[in-house]
Amino acid sequence: MLRESPPSQFDNPAFEGADDQVLFDKTAIGNVGGRRLPFTRKHVILVLLAIGVFALLFGNIWAGWGTWNKAAVAPGTVFPTANPLDGSTVYTHGISQVTLDGGLFIALNWKIDQTSVNFTLSWNANVSDSNQRWYLLGFADREKLQGSDFCLYNDGKVTDGYITSEGTLKRDLQQDCELISSSNGSVTFRRRFSTCDVRDYAFDRGTVHFIFASGNGTSFPETLPPSTAFRQAWPLRKFNAAIAFAETDIQNLTFGAADATVPETEKSAWCTISKTELTHKHHIIRAEPAISLGNEELVRSIQLTHCSYAGKDDISYNGPCDKLAPGIGAICDKHLIASWTHGAPALDYPPAAGFPIGGNDGPVFLLSRVTYVNPSKLSGLSDNSTLILTVTNQLRPNDAGVFAVGSNGNLAVPKSGSVTVSGVCHEKCTDAALPEYGITVFASMLESTGNAISVEVLRKDGSTVAIDSDEHSTTHVPIVFPTSSLINIHKGDTITAFCKLSPDSDLPPICGAHLFYYPAMPLTTCKTTIANETVSSWLKDHTITSLADAATPDLQELYTSAPVDASCLNVDDNFIMGANSDWLNLPKSKTFSPLISKRPAGWLCPSIST
Repeated sequence: MLRESPPSQFDNPAFEGADDQVLFDKTAIGNVGGRRLPFTRKHVILVLLAIGVFALLFGNIWAGWGTWNKAAVAPGTVFPTANPLDGSTVYTHGISQVTLDGGLFIALNWKIDQTSVNFTLSWNANVSDSNQRWYLLGFADREKLQGSDFCLYNDGKVTDGYITSEGTLKRDLQQDCELISSSNGSVTFRRRFSTCDVRDYAFDRGTVHFIFASGNGTSFPETLPPSTAFRQAWPLRKFNAAIAFAETDIQNLTFGAADATVPETEKSAWCTISKTELTHKHHIIRAEPAISLGNEELVRSIQLTHCSYAGKDDISYNGPCDKLAPGIGAICDKHLIASWTHGAPALDYPPAAGFPIGGNDGPVFLLSRVTYVNPSKLSGLSDNSTLILTVTNQLRPNDAGVFAVGSNGNLAVPKSGSVTVSGVCHEKCTDAALPEYGITVFASMLESTGNAISVEVLRKDGSTVAIDSDEHSTTHVPIVFPTSSLINIHKGDTITAFCKLSPDSDLPPICGAHLFYYPAMPLTTCKTTIANETVSSWLKDHTITSLADAATPDLQELYTSAPVDASCLNVDDNFIMGANSDWLNLPKSKTFSPLISKRPAGWLCPSIST
């Protein structure tokens, strides 16, 4: 997609339409009085020299072309290939190992080709009976163990099966797990994306709930007690190959836990406020985690946010997040700089941009929040996990930024069934806030408490562009992923987050995303909520006191058609333009993209995830 912007240092109009140009015609070299001059050795040398100069110039221009997939790469880097799940790049991804009973560690890697996924399970072969066991990798719809699909390795072969409602293991009539290779400590097998088997899981680019299990013996097991299975959820999608930096002057900054004490509770968080010591402006060009050894399963996420603090005295903190002073939390816990979640890759910024830090204009104080999940409520745990920011003083052409889109509240799920809601970055806000030539989105982090989410751009001409989606979303994995291509958003465009919310969730309804983009603009929050006065009058008209008590069709109509109050705010939570009253009771942006699966309908190609 071409960005509508002035020519940059990488744009060269001379090469546009080059396929239609005659580059060399030896019959036209010279003509005197209608007589062709002879084509001499001198002419050959001159032509070859011209071709060499042309090739050198073209090569340099191509090497510097400022797009996401044309960055320099380190020697030995494997170049990505097409990814059929989202049309971008393929990846190899190693997931942190999981721990099963008896000190057995299992790690999962996967690769994607044009039609299937290759999964590799590895385990610690030093366990005494590791080669006298069976190993199971399952694929669940949501977090349901019963009804799940699995591939099981035992005695040198792989079997395709499913878990019944009673928890017993059965072989599929149609076998779709294909053994590729096995060794002492690992096995690789292939599964097609969709097998059209009602017992199998159909893979897409959304979240997959994996099941890991192992047991003694080499025969096919009959049962799988739920307590022996370890379940984790990760989006099954591409990971770009790491980018080798063109910058030579780089350094690493770390932000995160410092001797954190992890409590004996299932969920907790540790907050640390740090001051940047960079006196001159730098650019963040990579963000990646450094997890304390042995805490790979304990650390769920690390987020870094900007403190909007203008005081003269330094602020600092290192302790449980629930003990952080409310006033400090209010100014430090809003605007995202970087984020990592368990199972996510490092985030490399595109060569055209870096996130500003240091100097007079960058954030001075940063809040890191490390979230822990300790389901066994173990005691005596400590942690020093951090987020590593690679920074450079060799500034890139653009400052990068992050802004939030979606719903700002007034959401409820009817007790009678699921409902699709939308949170909108209103066209009035993008028209007021975006720079003249728009912005380019290169990564996103989806956030939803529902079962599915999709974020899309609606152009002024009525066309739509998908930013990201997850048909099996979970609150466990709000992961930052590069977009499958650079996405341009223009003034007057509408950005909409669609979410399918279910009444079985006990979490407050959330529907939105954080978008990573360049060039930076003042806008940090672009959200809407149903106008308060509309909600009040609607409840009165329907003689109910809560949106949750509404009939599903009635509430769906309200979410689809009601006027909205918009938040179009900068980093200080001030409106980008005008006053609060200018952003109230706006007409709802027209949207045309409800959540629709791109897979064939269930009756055409059945699966447990259809």
